[in-house]
Amino acid sequence: MGSDILILTVYFICVTYVIYQMALSLEAQLEDQVNIRLDSDLLLAEVENQLEQQRRYPLEAQIMAGGKGGPSSLSLVFQPHSPAEKKPPSSVINLLVMPQGTRPLQPPVPAFTVQVQNQGRDLQLYLDWDRSSISRFNNQGKRVIRLIPGMPQDLGQPQVFSVVNGGQALSCIITFEEAFVRNANGLMEAKVPLVDLERATEMKPSQQTFSLMMLLWLKRTVDGDDQAIRLLVPFRFNIEVLPGKVALPVLSWLLDR
Repeated sequence: MGSDILILTVYFICVTYVIYQMALSLEAQLEDQVNIRLDSDLLLAEVENQLEQQRRYPLEAQIMAGGKGGPSSLSLVFQPHSPAEKKPPSSVINLLVMPQGTRPLQPPVPAFTVQVQNQGRDLQLYLDWDRSSISRFNNQGKRVIRLIPGMPQDLGQPQVFSVVNGGQALSCIITFEEAFVRNANGLMEAKVPLVDLERATEMKPSQQTFSLMMLLWLKRTVDGDDQAIRLLVPFRFNIEVLPGKVALPVLSWLLDR
């Protein structure tokens, strides 16, 4: 009887050791991750404050939160007064800036992706790239460059506005000016990533931010440019380092020993 207990004890020790090593092996294969979170409170407060100072149009700002951890976007709701209708019609312009959400440390974030949907009937939206700016890990503003095929050799040239008329959508990629280098063909290419996430994880939490300050012009098509509303929209992102996940949750107590 005593020998049977000894055999079982040795057996369970061996099994536990094998499972422990398996858990360590799987844990080593897990990638560290971060969560890139849009500062929605700042975004909404700043846009509402600017709309309050420019009451030329009945505009309301809203934050559209993505379900199940999806990306958040800014919606500008245009609600013109219509006495003939009990409920006035509304038009919506939606602005989404990526990246957002959970992602591994590699690869780095190459650039911003800006997506705009103009569901307005008679609204025009202009994106002013030369008066927008990007900051990375600090408050130093950097010039925004929109990536287009066959980048010009001189990045100092003025950039045309991107125009999104009613019923249209726009998707474009932008980065900061210093990211560009000249390739063998003499064309400019973006080589420096927008955000090095591995570097960001080594910084103080207060420095783990990057942002896009995007200048928008918004007006009705029947109005002149002098009637346009100008909004400097702050898309600021915080990088949150996620705690390490256990490869086999039921064995987490093993990894703590």
